[in-house]
Amino acid sequence: MNIQEQLKALTDFYVSMDEEEYIKICSDVMSVNTDTLAQELGLQAIRYSHYNYLVVKAEYALNKEEAQLELISAQKRKEFKITQGKATAKDLDDLVNSSEEYQEQKGRYIESKRRHHIMKTIVKALEQKKDMLVQLSAQQRAETKIY
Repeated sequence: MNIQEQLKALTDFYVSMDEEEYIKICSDVMSVNTDTLAQELGLQAIRYSHYNYLVVKAEYALNKEEAQLELISAQKRKEFKITQGKATAKDLDDLVNSSEEYQEQKGRYIESKRRHHIMKTIVKALEQKKDMLVQLSAQQRAETKIY
């Protein structure tokens, strides 16, 4: 798979979060052809940049979902205080947490958190690959000097 195909697959994966696609992307990202080590090193920065962009995008979505969750919580608390008056913190927590709107938003927040974590995991793998490529390149240069 060439770099454009890999980046397209990653963008598609970001939308679908398909588990089989994740495994395929990880295999493609982490595979190394030592015969084309210089090319691998050159493509590493492109891959890292694209993947890291998707981490930032996932983090932005996560922050938006979290803000919406907090807004719903604040609105539910305010509504209760206006209509019912005083309540304990526990009563307000129970009211908010049991609301259907809050539960739906909590589900979206958890999904965003999962997406963000998955994308961060891929970027960490790319960081490990960079270290491996640098080490392999150094070994290759050292072997060339010997002969």
